[in-house]
Amino acid sequence: MKYGVRNNDVLLAIDKDYLQMSTTHQTLQLSSKNYNLTLTLIEDLETNHSIQIKEDDSIIEIEDIENSTHLILIEDLNPKKKRRCFLKSFKRSLVLQPKDNRNAHCAIIADNQLILSTGSCMVSIDLISFSMNWKYEDFWHVLFEFYPIEDDYLIRGELNIIRISKHGEVRWVFSGKDIWVNLEGKPEITIHNSSITLIDFNNETYEIDYNGTLIY
Repeated sequence: MKYGVRNNDVLLAIDKDYLQMSTTHQTLQLSSKNYNLTLTLIEDLETNHSIQIKEDDSIIEIEDIENSTHLILIEDLNPKKKRRCFLKSFKRSLVLQPKDNRNAHCAIIADNQLILSTGSCMVSIDLISFSMNWKYEDFWHVLFEFYPIEDDYLIRGELNIIRISKHGEVRWVFSGKDIWVNLEGKPEITIHNSSITLIDFNNETYEIDYNGTLIY
C-alpha cells in the first residue's frame, strides 16, 4: 500500500498499483468463523441506482461531514443473518484492498468487530448490533493501513505512527523527520519479533521498540 499527500506540496504520493486499485478494486471480501462480509465503496448513492437503502438497513454516521456522498456498504452474507449496514459521512481517501504480504490491512474482522480504516479515521463496528464501538480520528492527516501487533494495532499515518489498543485507546505516537510515504517502494513499516523498522519519505530509517521508543 503506497498512498498519501504531502502537506503544502504539490506532490501526490501514489504509486501505479495503488492508482489502479483505487479505480478497480472497491469491493472487499472478509470472512471468519461467524461472518462472511462484503464491503463495497459507493462513490455516490444518488447516481448508483443499483443500490438502495432499505428500511431495515443500519446506518452509522462516522464523522460530522456535511454533503458527503460516498458510503461503505457492509453486507453480512451469512445465510442465517443476511444483514446490511451503511457507513456514511467520512472523508474520501479510502481504498478497499486485501491485506498485503506485509500483513497490512485496511479492514479486518476481530471477533465480533469490523476494524476499518476510512483514510481519516479508524473505527470499530460491532457486527452483532451494527453500531460503532469506538473511533480514532486524525482531523488533518491521512491514516493509511494498519498492522496487528501483539493485542493491538499499529497505524501508518501520514505524519505519525500510532499504536492503539483493540479498544481504540492510544498507546503511543511516533513521528519522524518527514511523512511516512516512501516513493521508492521501500516498506514504511516492517514489524520484527521485538522491534519495528520505519522508513520515511527521505529514506531515513528508524528502529523503534514495541513501546515506541527510538533505538537508533
